[in-house]
Amino acid sequence: MKPSTTFLWLAGLACSCVWAQCPDFSTYSQQYHAPFSSGRYNLSYQRPEPACRTFNLSDVEDTITRVTADITDPDLARLFQNAYPNTLDTAIRWKGYANGTDEELTFIVTGDITASWLRDGSNQLQSYLPLLNASSSPNSLASLYRGLINLQSRYILEAPFCQAFQPPIEASLAPAVNPAASGDTVKPPYGNSSVFECKYELDSLAAFLQVSTNYYTATNDIAFFARYQWIDAVQSVVDVTNAMMTPTYTQNGSEADSPYTFTRLSTRASETLENDGVGNPVQNGTGLIRSAFRPSDDATIYQFLIPSNMMFSRFLQSAAQIMAQLGALPSDECSSSENATVLAAEMIDLSSSLRTAISKYGIVSSYDHGDIYAYEVDGYGSQNIMDE
Repeated sequence: MKPSTTFLWLAGLACSCVWAQCPDFSTYSQQYHAPFSSGRYNLSYQRPEPACRTFNLSDVEDTITRVTADITDPDLARLFQNAYPNTLDTAIRWKGYANGTDEELTFIVTGDITASWLRDGSNQLQSYLPLLNASSSPNSLASLYRGLINLQSRYILEAPFCQAFQPPIEASLAPAVNPAASGDTVKPPYGNSSVFECKYELDSLAAFLQVSTNYYTATNDIAFFARYQWIDAVQSVVDVTNAMMTPTYTQNGSEADSPYTFTRLSTRASETLENDGVGNPVQNGTGLIRSAFRPSDDATIYQFLIPSNMMFSRFLQSAAQIMAQLGALPSDECSSSENATVLAAEMIDLSSSLRTAISKYGIVSSYDHGDIYAYEVDGYGSQNIMDE
């Protein structure tokens, strides 16, 4: 059951008072704290005090106790103690509910910036995936997952080409300032009140499908996906990726209208796109999806980023299984069941066609290793092999 408004206000007030006394972790982490490990490197204990941790889970604390007891090297045990709970200790910046509803929301910050990246927020929970199970408690790992998926659904519906977002309005947190983005010219335009940065990255959309799949696989909670905005968000993901199959030039040689362009005033080529924001040319009819930026937030050289196409195909297929089950629900349990059935079929077809396109265009000949997967290609024969 959702806590009362009064309870949430009092809990938030108490939390604000506690947090006012907590050191900033970026400062705290630069200092040494006892007890020190008994190993060769005498490592510091770097976890915040329990009252200053952003979220506490007994399952994680039990896991830390159990695993460290099995690690014989004291320094390695200390590294695990410090690193494993770090997301919970420092990055769950806000957790609550959408205004006037019981829709859970989880705002996970990336590092020391009060902003959330789709990819990073999803990955930050993956360390705890083995502990995930079905629970309706608001103080559970399952609730963190549900809140993250709900908030990412909102973000995707608001600005589906963007990858980094501001705190939700319910959190009453000041939006983060991004000086680097002040001179950005982006199509389609977006609002700074909800978006921190708008670099279109295919892997960010894949990460949303991945965290959704992980939650369902661990909990079997199909009812969750029938509520709120998940189906609409997935439809938006599919629409964007279909649009980003648009090539640079049409079959008759004229310039195609790109659905996304990005230019930034910068002294670094990796921070903006060539060709007046369109990016370097890509071939028509490959069946691959363009990605303007890499997971590093650096611009792609050739926009058919093969690892991201692989990841997207993989999790589009698994998310399609969730969508198909929603389509099988009666309309009183899922009002969008008919749309879900159609969307599931489209997702399966797109996933399959991507695998075919990856095999056709993503495999290239290497001088030393024979046929390998390229990192980036353009469909014309150009290739970028980053790690050969």
